[in-house]
Amino acid sequence: MGLQYPIVSRFLSDTPDDGIPPPNISVAHDVVAEIVSHLREDQAAWLVPQAFGGGEQYPREPTPAELRAMTYLGWIGGATGLLYFKHDDAARQLRLPASPALYAEAIKLAVEARE
Repeated sequence: MGLQYPIVSRFLSDTPDDGIPPPNISVAHDVVAEIVSHLREDQAAWLVPQAFGGGEQYPREPTPAELRAMTYLGWIGGATGLLYFKHDDAARQLRLPASPALYAEAIKLAVEARE
């Protein structure tokens, strides 16, 4: 079982009262806790929170606060490893995360993890 990225088009809508639920950031905790419950004590559970968006089924990046929440919820759920990935594709003029604020938040969270 892996983390399902919470900010996907099926969870977003322009009309808040259309019955579509908002992104479920708490999935970071729930999935990690489930995985950890099946691991031996000497095994690690890595969290790869959503730090991208703006293409395919991902209409936007998470906000820095959403990234922070996913990260801390994963740690609370028992994650012992953390991976944010950066993706550059010069041919398509693509850089993920695209937001300097989101990239800066990922750096802050990595420092917090190390501390």
